[in-house]
Amino acid sequence: LGALLGAGGMGRVYRAVDAAQREVAVKVLPRADLTERSLLRFAREGELLARLRHPGVVTVHAWGQTDDACFMVCE
Repeated sequence: LGALLGAGGMGRVYRAVDAAQREVAVKVLPRADLTERSLLRFAREGELLARLRHPGVVTVHAWGQTDDACFMVCE
């Protein structure tokens, strides 16, 4: 991950470059900060945003979980 772009109640957002060489934003929620409710909310956000295509809404390229965190990769 690259530079921290911002942080808030639902995690931190970093600048990164994905495998397709696209500049992306990666939203990360550390597993230590997750409750069952926030995990469900984050998963729902990823699912819904991944289905949307609109000029005013960022495209979600991927989302998922690792042992340490949940993440969402956006344009």
